[in-house]
Amino acid sequence: KPDVTISYPLDKATVSSLVMISGTSSDPDGDNELRKVEVKISDNKWVNAEGTTQWSYDWNTYEYKDGMCTISVRAWDGKEYSDIQTITLEVDNPEVVESDSHKWAIFIATANLPIDNESKLGNGGLYLAEDIAAHLIESCNYATSNIIILFDDGWIRDDNGYGEKLMTLQERNHEYDITYGGATKDNVVNSFDRIINQSNNYRDSEVFIWIFSHGYGDLNNSLTGGKVLESSQIFLWDDIFSDRELGELLFPLKSKKVCIIVDAC
Repeated sequence: KPDVTISYPLDKATVSSLVMISGTSSDPDGDNELRKVEVKISDNKWVNAEGTTQWSYDWNTYEYKDGMCTISVRAWDGKEYSDIQTITLEVDNPEVVESDSHKWAIFIATANLPIDNESKLGNGGLYLAEDIAAHLIESCNYATSNIIILFDDGWIRDDNGYGEKLMTLQERNHEYDITYGGATKDNVVNSFDRIINQSNNYRDSEVFIWIFSHGYGDLNNSLTGGKVLESSQIFLWDDIFSDRELGELLFPLKSKKVCIIVDAC
């Protein structure tokens, strides 16, 4: 029967915000191919993870009360389930903002969609987001807990983004303890909701939004992309986001200091 392991987070860790649970699985007897890996949060239903030999699952802890949660994982090869692997985590999402500056930042970068390598943008968008985040922390008094970076599907790949998965963004060594996750539509919507709900509590709030992605248009029309006088769209990892959707999502934001940069071509 198959084997499955949980690589991240470690057992008994304290987690918050967006958490990418990840691990590996294999089928040692080799008589069946791995069909899927499933994850269960506490008493909820089993749900499919992304991938098999290297798998991951995006967990939005904002939807859970603070306290202990059990994470269970199993793999299936079409014939047998693996033994269930389990870890226990403590969810801790403080309501109080750590910094007196009341500033939030979100970076959304989708660079390496699963298309031909000529269209991929590498890992530069991730590194630029981290450089800007470091500047906001060091020079503009942003709290690390108020910064979110969403990149690709949440995995860092070798060969500057063109190669194989190496590890999830959350497993990497970070200079600052900021929140990482994949640039999926669920993560984007949940992150914006969280930032808006928190920042709206303060009259002096400040919000920085940076979006780096492929633009959506007609590949055969290199001059305008066929989008003149039309609605604009950008790619997320698993979906497309229109300018109307972005406007509707940000409409409840009350902050009088908002910077939005969209770099998509």
